[in-house]
Amino acid sequence: MDSRYFNSLTPILHEKWAADKLGMTHNLKNGPDLIAEDKISEVKFTKFPNQKKIL
Repeated sequence: MDSRYFNSLTPILHEKWAADKLGMTHNLKNGPDLIAEDKISEVKFTKFPNQKKIL
């Protein structure tokens, strides 16, 4: 699988996972990533270095 294609899919999976865990709806349109009746949220994921490799 092409790495660029794979990387384009991962944000969608992360947002879906976060929506499920927080009990919110995943918004596929423009605007906030997650929506609930009384709240909205933007999802940002960051890759952290593997601590085992550093030590």
